[in-house]
Amino acid sequence: MYGSPMLMFKSGIGPAEMLNKAKIPVVADLPVGKTLLYHPYIQFNISVTNSSKLVSLYYNITKEKFDTYLAGKEDGILSEVGIGPQAYFVSSAAKAAGENDWPDLMYLRRNGLVNESGKAYILVEASVGRPKDIGEIRLKTKAYLRGKRKNEDLALIDFKLLDNKSDENGLLEAIKNIFILFNTKALKTLDVNLIPDSPCSTTNLAGSDAYWVCAIRSECSVGSVGGTCRMGIDDKDSVVDTKFR
Repeated sequence: MYGSPMLMFKSGIGPAEMLNKAKIPVVADLPVGKTLLYHPYIQFNISVTNSSKLVSLYYNITKEKFDTYLAGKEDGILSEVGIGPQAYFVSSAAKAAGENDWPDLMYLRRNGLVNESGKAYILVEASVGRPKDIGEIRLKTKAYLRGKRKNEDLALIDFKLLDNKSDENGLLEAIKNIFILFNTKALKTLDVNLIPDSPCSTTNLAGSDAYWVCAIRSECSVGSVGGTCRMGIDDKDSVVDTKFR
């Protein structure tokens, strides 16, 4: 996430005003670190009452299936990579912008697991695919002047997470869509329920918009991080061209 911009900063490539503060000779005044992109997401544990229908190593592995897999005759349960089915929705905001055929809410299911109490659950991740928030990575100039050189000691990361209200609204809509999925035939077969696991339930009515906004604000994370050394042509935010120059 920060390796490339840190390398460029140390090499004198980046915002001139920042490099000057660190007394690094400026080779190229470029917007390195200015477009930190990511997908904001929130995860949920969903309990599965009818675990006999759950596809997971815990419930589905047998000696016969293991031997078949080792013999290379079948992919089966042992070939799973930890990520299950994915789903995509078009948010109301995207529809209002005329983007009816461009989904911007994304979901993925992690494989079925069993917690320490022996109860089965699946992990669902909901994220916003086209967030409005754009973060930034800068160099800790004072730390650099003190002789620090390790990237982890020098990277100043500001995701600006949920600064834009539309991203929060997108996650809220994504959460509500999960409850729509609960009513599908496939999930009714599993008899699923969302496991409450948030400090927000002590101050807000569980399931209310206020509860979920609190959960988003306290538990939202980021994935698919990149974009700090943007490629482009004649773009004020670009760092390299299409030939990586």
